[in-house]
Amino acid sequence: MWKEFVNSISKEYHFKDPATKFEIAQIQ
Repeated sequence: MWKEFVNSISKEYHFKDPATKFEIAQIQ
């Protein structure tokens, strides 16, 4: 569940805010 959520979020925000992907990855 978390993996799918993080994956979809990181894809959405990766180009907008690369830091977001890193921060979300830390929550995992």
